[in-house]
Amino acid sequence: VRALHRQNSDVSQLSGLSIEHAIGDVTDYHSLVQAMNGCDGVIHAAGIATLYPENYQAMHTINVEGTQQVFRAIKTLGITRSVHVSSAGVFSGLDRAQGNEDETAGFTGKRRCGYHRTKYLAEQVVNQYIDNGVNAVIVNPSVIFGPGDPRLYELFLGQPPIMLGGGFNLIDVEDCATGIFSAYENGRSGERYILGHADSNFGIEQFYQWLHRVADIPPPKWKMPIEPLYQFAKITDYLRIKWGIDFIHHEMMTTDMMATAPKFWFVNPAKAISELSLPQSNLDESLRKTIAWLSQNTQPSAA
Repeated sequence: VRALHRQNSDVSQLSGLSIEHAIGDVTDYHSLVQAMNGCDGVIHAAGIATLYPENYQAMHTINVEGTQQVFRAIKTLGITRSVHVSSAGVFSGLDRAQGNEDETAGFTGKRRCGYHRTKYLAEQVVNQYIDNGVNAVIVNPSVIFGPGDPRLYELFLGQPPIMLGGGFNLIDVEDCATGIFSAYENGRSGERYILGHADSNFGIEQFYQWLHRVADIPPPKWKMPIEPLYQFAKITDYLRIKWGIDFIHHEMMTTDMMATAPKFWFVNPAKAISELSLPQSNLDESLRKTIAWLSQNTQPSAA
């Protein structure tokens, strides 16, 4: 196994693993060719995710243009197997907490955050290469959680004063990793596979009830409608981008967040469970492990 990373990347979580290290960048075609040379296959999981709209160009450069360079190198070298790690955010999202979306769901452009838009555009790049003979599978993880990611602090331990509505699906990080590798081994080229948990389509109130039941974390005290917050977020975005004034210091109060929050990102992972044997770990146990790691390794300022 060979891992591509930048010279200044934090690779501490790779310590102790029997892997080769290749220095490069997904935007640098020549470094990609050098890193991939001699490989039987490629798993492309590099990306940048942020809900600050001013970072859209950076996300486009890494998520879209980087994907173009990755698959250009794959095609040049004649690599016969690849997996592109996308996101369940490329689907439309539901307006109500009814039903779910499968791999046939489309993308709508109205009020979408920049991250979801770039992941959708990256999928279009991959599909173009598939149409031109590249063997590639796309996986669409839902919200990944588990030990090792300090960014999860705000979601699980941040205790925001308000809840915004909507909902999402969760998947344990180990289940997700197993699903990605299974897609590499068993997925059908040209197919999408949603990586999620069949029992974790949580409305936001259900999510906080689950946190309270399993981890004794109190839920937010108030729930507010999105539209007034969206208008307020437009003001905070303007002040931050135009004048450098940021009195919120949180992605929660951005227009990208407000575009995402009211939707119900409920998905159906049945295809991945059937074809990839996607594991479905006990969610309560996954939560306990996540909370224990966050409590020992993070502080609010680290999130």
